[in-house]
Amino acid sequence: MMEGLELPTITNHTPDLLATDEAWWANVRALYDLDDAVVMLDNGYWGAMARPVLQAYQQATATVNAGNAWFGRRAFPPCWNRRARIWPRCWACTPMRSRSPAAPPRRCRS
Repeated sequence: MMEGLELPTITNHTPDLLATDEAWWANVRALYDLDDAVVMLDNGYWGAMARPVLQAYQQATATVNAGNAWFGRRAFPPCWNRRARIWPRCWACTPMRSRSPAAPPRRCRS
């Protein structure tokens, strides 16, 4: 992560206190490059990214572009499978059997 772009530390705050901590939220807001000329009321439709997230996204895109089909066939399937194991734990849900997008498609029964 870039220097100075870490999420502010949460210390001795309950969720209720953190929700009203204006200084903490100002630090979070500083991670986003947004135009203040307009107030966006679109419920996150466009999906603004904090600078650390944008940096990781750009790095991942550069990796995919540099690796091209070799990345897609060799490196991506293990990444996909790792995601299938990790995400359910993050969201506290039951994992589904995940197929790599590189796997041959299944035939549907009629």
